Amino acid sequence: MLDPFAQFLENYGYLAIGVFVAIEGMGIPVSGGAAVVAAGTLAATGALNFAGAVLAATIGASAGSTISYWIGKRGGRAPVERYGHFIRLDAQRLAKTESYYARHGVRTIFFGRYISPLRVFGGLLAGIARMPFAAFAAVNVISAAVWAASFAALGYAIGKNISLMNEGLIEVAIAIGVFAAVWFVVKWIRRRSGKSGQSVNGERQKDKDKERIERILNGSKGATPRKTKD
Repeated sequence: MLDPFAQFLENYGYLAIGVFVAIEGMGIPVSGGAAVVAAGTLAATGALNFAGAVLAATIGASAGSTISYWIGKRGGRAPVERYGHFIRLDAQRLAKTESYYARHGVRTIFFGRYISPLRVFGGLLAGIARMPFAAFAAVNVISAAVWAASFAALGYAIGKNISLMNEGLIEVAIAIGVFAAVWFVVKWIRRRSGKSGQSVNGERQKDKDKERIERILNGSKGATPRKTKD
């Protein structure tokens, strides 16, 4: 997934980063996180400036969420109640969301950056819940900057260690393959031994039942009938 993003971002630069991330923040579910990681990877190769990539992502993320906030605040509940079933948001869940944002709005906006659905719809839900704009704007910009820096740093680390990662991935894949093969063999052996044990126990139980029935029959044959008194 990073190759198309990287090629696109390398061709169109920081504007593309900002626009792409802003579209996600406006409520359109595109992978803004992958775009920022790709930008960090390009920064590691020298194709982009790391600080420029972080700044572009920060501006895009905060702007997109702000637009989404005002859409939610001006549009209100009606559009969400009408079309919310497409994102599994009915009237009951919307009421719970509003109550939650009233109590934990700042925390949700900040940490929601790292959860894709909240990154896409967080601003919209904050607007619908009538979260005060001053509080929203402050945490929105701060969370956007922290999120952009952390995702870009992840991409930068990947770009700097891509050759080592390729070698390491091969070794990890081999180790996983060996472990899986051993696990399946052990599981098969245990299953076979369990079946054989059940078969032996079943035969023993059948023999015991047969002996018990024979004893009952022999006992009934040897018993003398009782005489009844006249």
